[in-house]
Amino acid sequence: AIGFTKLVADYCAYARKVFPGGTKQATSFTGLWQRPPAGVIKVNVDAHMGADGKEGLSAVIRDENGVVLLLEVRHCLVKNVEQAEAMAVQYGIMLARRFGFQCIMVESDAANVVNIINSRLEIQWGA
Repeated sequence: AIGFTKLVADYCAYARKVFPGGTKQATSFTGLWQRPPAGVIKVNVDAHMGADGKEGLSAVIRDENGVVLLLEVRHCLVKNVEQAEAMAVQYGIMLARRFGFQCIMVESDAANVVNIINSRLEIQWGA
């Protein structure tokens, strides 16, 4: 519980820096947060690899207006950054599905994980 509380506190400190004044549009590494299409929710995910050996996953679910519907953080044990980022994507999708969201869009800053997922979707769906 103490570790979880620390992870939430760290995320809140991060969010205050990234979203000054509680704005609904979030600044990210790639620019302004982009709204999903109407009727779609966006799940932003990330992983944290702490120097103290504590890893965490986070997911923020927003609607098309940028309103935060759900925010979750979770402690996990992983071997490397790529595994943590992939687990963050999986966690975000599972969380959205658990709360009944059907049409979801996932956003991650881990380009290598996103590229692997997209290439597998292209093979599966013939895109």
